[in-house]
Amino acid sequence: MKKVFVTGITNVRAFQSAMREITDPNAPEDIPRMALVWSTPGFGKTKTICQYVVANDGIVVRAKAAMNVTWLMRDIVKELGHEPEKSKEALFGQIVDILMARRCPVFIDDVDHLCRDTVMIETLRDLHDSTFTPFVLVGMELADKKLKRHKHLWDRFAQLVNFQPISRADVQAIIEQQCEASISEDGLDCIIGRIEGKYRKLLYEMGRAERIARVHKIKTVTAQELRK
Repeated sequence: MKKVFVTGITNVRAFQSAMREITDPNAPEDIPRMALVWSTPGFGKTKTICQYVVANDGIVVRAKAAMNVTWLMRDIVKELGHEPEKSKEALFGQIVDILMARRCPVFIDDVDHLCRDTVMIETLRDLHDSTFTPFVLVGMELADKKLKRHKHLWDRFAQLVNFQPISRADVQAIIEQQCEASISEDGLDCIIGRIEGKYRKLLYEMGRAERIARVHKIKTVTAQELRK
């Protein structure tokens, strides 16, 4: 499979548009720069975010089920490349100082784990309000409903991106740019019927098609080969 990140598909375009808005250097300094990205598993949001972080000097902090606010802030400091301070007050000030100097986007993945704890949610809001650094919260399919309960945070979301099942046109674009095997129209239909709109499953099916083409020495993989 070709190591190409396909940017022209619907979910990626929506995500990139949202990031342009909250990272716009010409926007007023005191406007909210928070976004929420969420979906059911497998729609490609993690790969999209990782690609963006690498290209734009961002950081990703993954929330954990057992996390408290001190642990969260320590992980943020570590991802920013510094040794964490000891107290909660010092940690908060340390993050503010680093972000004011660096202005890098901060992604909090699996934010669902934090939704039960108002202190952690409000700490993220406080960090954003103290620095106006872009903060992107990333969650699963019910993340929007969980976060709506935190009204002060919800009001800070300037952008909402709900990753959707990938369309036929998206599947075709991904196959054309990433897959090293040619796939017929009925083969495309077969793959679409199997993947449930999930990018993760599409990667598996493309890998399968490539193996079939290689083993059977055929130029174009059809539905007949894919159903075997």
